[in-house]
Amino acid sequence: NAIPQNLFESILFGHKKGSFTGAYHDMEGLLKKADGGTLFLDEIGDLNIESQVKLLRLIDNKEYYPVGSNKAEFSNFRLIAATNKNLESAVKDRIFRSDLYYRLKTGCLYLPALNERGTDIIVIARELIKKISRKFNEEKKLSDDFLFELQNMQFPGNFRQLYSVIETAFLKNSNKTITRESLLNFSQENTKNTFNFNSIKEMNIRNALSSADSKSNAAKLLGISRAQLYKYIKKFGLK
Repeated sequence: NAIPQNLFESILFGHKKGSFTGAYHDMEGLLKKADGGTLFLDEIGDLNIESQVKLLRLIDNKEYYPVGSNKAEFSNFRLIAATNKNLESAVKDRIFRSDLYYRLKTGCLYLPALNERGTDIIVIARELIKKISRKFNEEKKLSDDFLFELQNMQFPGNFRQLYSVIETAFLKNSNKTITRESLLNFSQENTKNTFNFNSIKEMNIRNALSSADSKSNAAKLLGISRAQLYKYIKKFGLK
């Protein structure tokens, strides 16, 4: 959903006492705090058109007006913006301004979706289980077959969905080691709706075998034991 206009402007520009219902005192906006530093705007693709106009003017002139004020203020900041939306398509659909898009596009970094990052998901999952263990003050770990199964699942919700899957498995599992069985409902749903489970497994194994200098290292890349790797090599007729 788009960020409400008044909320966006109040948080970014700040506001003066009495400028709107609930404005009981002056509030310093993020721009004031970002002066001489960096301003990070997440989900920039959700801004409505009117807010986009004001943001463009801000980028060009470094000038802004707190809500309820007619006195211009200035902020010298570096802007970093992020979005999970395709802004090029949004420009074509006329829901994102082309001039703002090109002002933001001076330097771009593309972070691949979770399903495009191969064995990175194992590293991320291991860090998440540590974080979740601290959250619930109970140490648990993920088994090799659990980690291998994660690589064969679709995550359209990216990091947040992965976190949810691991946290749910944590809460459902009373053992110290969380095994593949905790993922069966998730993986079956993914398999039914989105892809061929075995073909993804085979692709991951092929990639690991071609990337590693030995089968032992390939197994480490996949987060499984050598015995499990040999089982899959035999199943898929690999070498």
